[in-house]
Amino acid sequence: FKSINWQALTRREERHYKPQTLRYYLIMKAPNDCSNFDREFLNEKARLSYSDKNFIDSMDQAAFAGFSFINPKMEHLLEK
Repeated sequence: FKSINWQALTRREERHYKPQTLRYYLIMKAPNDCSNFDREFLNEKARLSYSDKNFIDSMDQAAFAGFSFINPKMEHLLEK
């Protein structure tokens, strides 16, 4: 990661950073390939987490400034 210009990345001047060497790439055999994940993690039961809208509203959202993705299933949380 020595070649990364962290200041430019922070300023979002380098939006599409890709490592220069193949050693950083994970090889996927199929779109649903999970072989790069630890089996212990894969054996955990999937669950959705619940967040109270008041709790979310009370949090400093500055860390997410500039991000525009909103999960369509969570849009109702933004309605006031």
